[in-house]
Amino acid sequence: MANGRTGFGGPQRPCLLLSVFLACSLWHTISSKDIQPRCFTDYDSEVVCSWEVDASTDCPKKFLLRVAANNRFSGQKKSQKCSPKNKRGLDVTPKCTCTIRSDVLNNFKYRFSLEANGKEIWKMTIKDLRKIVKPRQPVNLKLEMGDGGYILTWEDGYNEENILHKNSETDYEVAFWQEGLPEDKARKRMTTDMQLNIATGSLMPARIHFAKVRQKNYFVGDTWSDWSIPISWRTDGWIG
Repeated sequence: MANGRTGFGGPQRPCLLLSVFLACSLWHTISSKDIQPRCFTDYDSEVVCSWEVDASTDCPKKFLLRVAANNRFSGQKKSQKCSPKNKRGLDVTPKCTCTIRSDVLNNFKYRFSLEANGKEIWKMTIKDLRKIVKPRQPVNLKLEMGDGGYILTWEDGYNEENILHKNSETDYEVAFWQEGLPEDKARKRMTTDMQLNIATGSLMPARIHFAKVRQKNYFVGDTWSDWSIPISWRTDGWIG
């Protein structure tokens, strides 16, 4: 009888365990080199970079993100560094996330550099931040009764001084659905206004419904914002 513990393939041999260990080590080395962060700015006060990692990765211990901004005309320089945070959840792919809070500066060239264990593994230079804009999610959703239905309104999340506030190049997508149905089955409508009329006949009576909104501005690219926090309401009527 062979000595040692057995597994799915019979006796566990040292060479097999060593091969598995080396393969895993190589996989982790390759995955670090293949990390490709995605960076976006809200075109107002922050730049956010994130990248996928293993669930066991300690982001602040392993990574450091550096951001340098140089004015293309005056030569003025600014720099910041960020220790990323872990972002985990049952329905979220494990990620490292860095949020750089700063005024978004026009006429500046930005250089991003990501270090892993003290060594640079990725870098990116952006000459125009409009190429990486992800608008803020709409806020303050409200619902009122109107003629023949409901009027859903919202705000774009920007102050009056920002060029994206009430910008004519902004499209809004509204999704609404009935309680108990999956969100991916929601009906969707497009509008260029910060309101949408939802006809009563398009909703089930005496049921709870939800609605959410996101926005995209063609002046600064074609990236959608995150969805707003949903609003809920119960329709009138009865089911006989």
